[in-house]
Amino acid sequence: TAPTDNGGSAITNYSYKYSSDNGSTWSSPALTGSSTASYTVSGLTNGTSYIFQVAAVNAAGTGTYSSSSSAVTPATTPGQPTNLIATGANGQVSLSWTSPSSNGGSAITNYSYKYSSNSGSTWSTPALIGSSSTRYNVTGLANGTAYIFQVAAVNAVGVGTYSNSSSAATPATTPGQPTNLIA
Repeated sequence: TAPTDNGGSAITNYSYKYSSDNGSTWSSPALTGSSTASYTVSGLTNGTSYIFQVAAVNAAGTGTYSSSSSAVTPATTPGQPTNLIATGANGQVSLSWTSPSSNGGSAITNYSYKYSSNSGSTWSTPALIGSSSTRYNVTGLANGTAYIFQVAAVNAVGVGTYSNSSSAATPATTPGQPTNLIA
């Protein structure tokens, strides 16, 4: 919020600085380039906690810096899972994969999966598995139908990039009982 006292001269800019060690050291002050009381600081490291301070600037110079903001940690969606393996069983497919190399700066809380029974022309509605485990059994599938799968990691920011498609897996079971045996 802009200060109630502009010091007798219009506010022409704001200066900001930030700290990634809870205020022990601060970045060099930088100008926002505007008298608008809003600004997006870029170039920060995802997963690192920062606090900020701002000061108004007028023709006489830079005013007193504000008290520190609450800590905030920039983050993005997780990277792409790799090594997706699908193995068919009776009415289900067991999936396993490797977590992405980057969690985007926020812990992975879940995984999402989707599947296709027509080589990727259409996909099922993505579904969450309910944990951060890198193994999951997809049930309720049709025996004898080939399916391909993709998985994506989920964090507080959202769903990351889906993995490459698995090789096709076909659920199957043993054949039924023969009938009309004649000896």
